[in-house]
Amino acid sequence: MRPLYLLLLLTFIACSSQESVDDQAVVARVGERAITVRDFRIGYELAPANAKLATQDVAARKQAFLESTIETKLLAVAGLEAGLDQRDDVQRVLRWHEQQAVIQTLYREVVRDEIDVSEDEVRAAFVLLNQRLFLRQLLFRSEAEAQAAFRRVQQGVAFEDLALERARSEGELQQILSPKEFRWGDLDERLETAAYGLNHREVSAPTKSNVGVHLIQLVDRKENLIHTETAFEARRNYIETIIRRRKEATHARQYLANLAADQHPRIRGPVLKALVQRAQEAVSRRGEESPLPPFQHIHAVRPRLSDLMDQELVVFTGGAWTVRAFFDRIEAMPPASRPALTNPGPLTMRIAEMVRDDYLMQEGYRRQLEQDAAVQEEVARIREEAVSTLMRRALLDTVQVSEADARAFYEANRMRYQIPSTVNIREVMVRDRQRADSLYQAIQNGADLATLARAHSVRRWAAERDGELGYFAAGAFGTIGEQAFTMAVGELAGPVPVKLDTVTVGYSVFRLRDRQPATVPALEEIHDTVLADAQKARQREVLKGFLEEVKTRHPVSINEELLAAIETLDATARGRPMDVIMTRRR
Repeated sequence: MRPLYLLLLLTFIACSSQESVDDQAVVARVGERAITVRDFRIGYELAPANAKLATQDVAARKQAFLESTIETKLLAVAGLEAGLDQRDDVQRVLRWHEQQAVIQTLYREVVRDEIDVSEDEVRAAFVLLNQRLFLRQLLFRSEAEAQAAFRRVQQGVAFEDLALERARSEGELQQILSPKEFRWGDLDERLETAAYGLNHREVSAPTKSNVGVHLIQLVDRKENLIHTETAFEARRNYIETIIRRRKEATHARQYLANLAADQHPRIRGPVLKALVQRAQEAVSRRGEESPLPPFQHIHAVRPRLSDLMDQELVVFTGGAWTVRAFFDRIEAMPPASRPALTNPGPLTMRIAEMVRDDYLMQEGYRRQLEQDAAVQEEVARIREEAVSTLMRRALLDTVQVSEADARAFYEANRMRYQIPSTVNIREVMVRDRQRADSLYQAIQNGADLATLARAHSVRRWAAERDGELGYFAAGAFGTIGEQAFTMAVGELAGPVPVKLDTVTVGYSVFRLRDRQPATVPALEEIHDTVLADAQKARQREVLKGFLEEVKTRHPVSINEELLAAIETLDATARGRPMDVIMTRRR
């Protein structure tokens, strides 16, 4: 599922030269439902590669993707008419996505829309971006440890001596003492501020990050002193995005702290530990079977927790989540979003995120953000997606084909299963033409080609097989393969240039050892493959017929001219660099 709000979906959408294409223009209609340019762009750019036609023809890719989108719309329309959106499982999915959309909308209102990035901030960061810092760091678990080490630095103790004391191995010592290169944007903002303020060989005061407390030493600084406006504009998007992300993170932490200030949420360690231990026992499998995937953990673990179900896992002022309530929340999630229950560290963080989201969700509903147009648009999109999937399954999962159907499909598509003609050659390949000519003459005069291949061929994997390349079909081995398919068994050829692209990398002298004609396997040999292919073909027929029937009630129209005018990233980026920046909601 795509994030509801992408702060910058793609830079070309924001600043494309094709200003004449209106994002709200309708590129296609399915009955009363419109597919806008914006809908198409977002769907196309966020779709995985395997959801697009595998071709370099961008126009064909766009056309195929739009047709796939229309197909989804038609199935959704039919599914909604059949009331599939009223099923309990669909309603559960919709509630979860509405809650996520409410959280994201709240984030937009109270965080994202409150952030401004000034021109001065971007230009100041650009100056820092042109500096490369080479840093060494010592990491401490507590601020007291770091402060004690820093006082020793102030008293004249070398950074190297501190590293020697703290390193637990020679490898770790080398890791600490080897300077690492950083640029602006690479580090935690707090560490970055400290690092850019250092002089050569100076050690910073203790600086906190999310992983501990650091002492940083600046070993070297290299700066590009030529700052052009062109270079600045090329990096503006990148810089502004990082500044905005950092400001949002700070603002969001403060907002959440204020929101939950009087709640004091805490996870009860003993209950969490018991839950994880039971989960580890439940999901581990004996023998060679793989462990259960995370989305199935809850079903395996729940029966083992009857004595824990009513114990409090998360407590806060005025309430608590029992283990039962926690599991109910997991059940409400889509499978891909469910946490693994077997690792205490990640599970603790995930529970904290769930508690955080619960506070945000409650505040969002208090503000009635479920009525926000963007929330309703997202829920409508998920409804169509879910119903379309169910409708497709209902149509196709029951399609069956008989043995007679499979045989008829096989007879009608025999050439589909043809095993092409193959040849096998024995060769000796060398780098220079003169040597190849000499070997060719030797073989004509009776020398053993296999012996020469073992001794001289630079194609070593074949030399180890007496020069045999093995059976191969037309199209393999370039010019060698082309010539081999024109030869008679036993015939000698060469020297034939061996090319890599247009560059000749050697010369091959070879003899055709054998030729296997093209054959079509008997049905019995490929029965399961044919049966599956016949079923897929029948499913396509059923789907096509169903969609045509739906179209009679919900006519489809496409604005071909508008579709052609929509620029996509695979076309826009060709031949020139682009910054593509996608920022998630949190």
